[in-house]
Amino acid sequence: MLLPLLATSSLGQGGLFDLGTFGGVAASAADVSADGAVVVGRAFQATGVVSAFYWTPVAGMQVVPVGLDTAEALLVSADGPYVVGTARFFQAVEAFRWSAASGLERLGSASGSTGSSPGTTMPRDISDDGGVIVGWNVATSSQERAFRWTAAGGPEDLGTRNGRASRRVDRCMPRSRSPETCKTSAPRTWPRS
Repeated sequence: MLLPLLATSSLGQGGLFDLGTFGGVAASAADVSADGAVVVGRAFQATGVVSAFYWTPVAGMQVVPVGLDTAEALLVSADGPYVVGTARFFQAVEAFRWSAASGLERLGSASGSTGSSPGTTMPRDISDDGGVIVGWNVATSSQERAFRWTAAGGPEDLGTRNGRASRRVDRCMPRSRSPETCKTSAPRTWPRS
């Protein structure tokens, strides 16, 4: 059995801390908030369903209520309230943002993949306050394109490099930068020249 572990000294406990499971065969942590108080990832239920989770020292491991059979949490905002991940909506794998205050928000696609259209939207980073998310998506054209999503404006297509597919925006917003970084920085793309 694989268990997610939190190595911590900031929560008053040194060493590794077992985050638990939902009764399934495995769980894995993917990201942690800046203060270590929120951890996100995925865990198998006893039924075999893969669920996105968030963990806090007070509440323990909780399901991110996406309402679907397959979901995983990949990112958490530095301040902790926003969880970003992927879930299977119809035949598409789509990114979502969730918080206890605002609920589930499907991020959609800047290149046309929403609703029941096949496609994939993969988040790669989130700003400290959770207001900006970057990643890549594939629409029905099968071309991978970088995107930037904001709470105010929704998805924005960052384009491609010389007409070639934009594979990913990897760590476009390091934790030390402002949310505007992705608007002004050129996205990293694949294939590399």
